[in-house]
Amino acid sequence: MKESSEAMYLTLPLPSGWSRQTFGDLISIIATTNKKIKSKEYNARGNFPVVDQGQEFISGYSDNKANVINEDSPVILFGDHTRNVKYLDFPFVPGADGVKAFIPVNKNCPRFLYFLTLYLSQIFPSKGYARHFHHIEKSNVAIPSRGVQKEIAEKIDSLFRKIDDANTLMNQSLSDISLFKQSILNSAIRGKLVPQDSNDEPASKLLDNIQKKKLLNERKKGKPLPPISDDDIPFEIPVGWVWIRLGEVIKLYSGQHIEAIDYNSTKKGTPYLTGPSDFAERHPVITKWTTKPKVIAPPNSILVTVKGSGVGKINTLESTPICISRQLMAVESIELNRNYVELFLNQSFTKLADNAQGLIPGLSREDIENLVFPLPPLNEQARISNNVLRYTELSKKIFTEIQNNLINANILKQSILKKAFAGEL
Repeated sequence: MKESSEAMYLTLPLPSGWSRQTFGDLISIIATTNKKIKSKEYNARGNFPVVDQGQEFISGYSDNKANVINEDSPVILFGDHTRNVKYLDFPFVPGADGVKAFIPVNKNCPRFLYFLTLYLSQIFPSKGYARHFHHIEKSNVAIPSRGVQKEIAEKIDSLFRKIDDANTLMNQSLSDISLFKQSILNSAIRGKLVPQDSNDEPASKLLDNIQKKKLLNERKKGKPLPPISDDDIPFEIPVGWVWIRLGEVIKLYSGQHIEAIDYNSTKKGTPYLTGPSDFAERHPVITKWTTKPKVIAPPNSILVTVKGSGVGKINTLESTPICISRQLMAVESIELNRNYVELFLNQSFTKLADNAQGLIPGLSREDIENLVFPLPPLNEQARISNNVLRYTELSKKIFTEIQNNLINANILKQSILKKAFAGEL
């Protein structure tokens, strides 16, 4: 049976000059019973920060001086439920329940005890929302002399600062990747991502063919789309492109509600999507089916969330037709590269979301059909889509690598603490 990290630490041989002591003998608990305030009493601003056991270092503010803890020594705060550990070298107000605040005794180094508490919080197994501090308090820990405590704390601080600096750069890189992806989409719909080819059939010819096909297929003529004025045009497009309303080159399907009694999770009938909760990164995940379908989104159509908090979110269908609820509309492109229409809608996400503001956010058919759409030649649509896909895959790969590095940075911190409290740092 594999030995736990807790057991391994508590049975390690003592480094030279170290001694074993009960953790509770190294600290003095600070009474917080009459000073803690409830979360509903937190303010957005105030004279004194409120610190609780939550993930955020500071959770709010208070102006009540009677609740302030102000010790001569830095205070270590431990989340009895969350196991979060905080080092507080300023006056603060303890928040809510489940906090244990303490200071070192006998001139033990506060920063060393903070890192020791942090380490113990990681190696003791989680008890869920049960209390954890009594396990730490009773631990028989290895302690060096006060001078060595200070040296170890300074080494850990130095190493952690380097890791934190690297994390800051990596988090900035994650933000830069998101901006890069948006920049690629912006360049794509402006005709600046790939060179134009004079041999391409112009978009005006493509538009003529689409309009003829729509006339043949439509049983009744729909409401005419508003003309495009100069004020509607947001930027210049290359020669061979044309500005149109999106509704000129798509067929739009509005989903309808199906009662809960009429759908199932046993794969009986037609796949059914209720809303963006079924969306994944690009293609939806089917978890419901219905034997009483109402509106069917055709294969390869683009799904747009039109109601609720996820308004504007996009997913695409593959080869299977799917029934859709009233939270969704399906965009079927006519004689266009589907991926180009998809990247346009993704680029328009912010505008779609802005159009949906209100008590109950929602998009109408007109919000989608009236979008001003830069139409390139068909061959250029394919070149644009292929390049966007290439850049997207590259940025996704880099994004994943950075996320893995951030995880590894946290593991590295744990390794540093392990070495420190084994006397190996």
